[in-house]
Amino acid sequence: MCREEAQLITTLFEENKDKNYIKKTKLIGIIKEIAPVRGGPRYDAQLGVTEFQENYFKNYPVYLDSEREFFNLFGLHYLTSQPFHSWNPIKLYISFSELMKRLDKKNIKGNVTGEGLLQGGVLVVNNKKKTVDYSYKELTGYLLPVNEIENAIKQCASLM
Repeated sequence: MCREEAQLITTLFEENKDKNYIKKTKLIGIIKEIAPVRGGPRYDAQLGVTEFQENYFKNYPVYLDSEREFFNLFGLHYLTSQPFHSWNPIKLYISFSELMKRLDKKNIKGNVTGEGLLQGGVLVVNNKKKTVDYSYKELTGYLLPVNEIENAIKQCASLM
């Protein structure tokens, strides 16, 4: 789902790039893994890091967090620890089908290569005060709260 979230947040930045609160804000991505040197570009294509940055994160900078310090801020939040919204297999199937339709409609293609269980999120960091002014833990299958994030960015930018 990180592809969908990246697409949503970069769209927010692209659509508002002339606004002062966006001009005061840096958007960066944090990833937890890259292709090993031994595997090179071929493995990178399988893992999808370059594809992620070019197609979904629209060439904003992406940094590797091999020590997973960013993810530690979220308490090493794993997909398997996310509560199901239902134990009913029919409801789960319907929810999954709706998710796949939503991703297909947005032309978001994924892969199952790499470690996909560790979830991330969004932080709005006030660089002046050195504080985290907003945080959102990723919830697989749910849309990113873009309006909430935009309001947090506006609030943080107004303090700079």
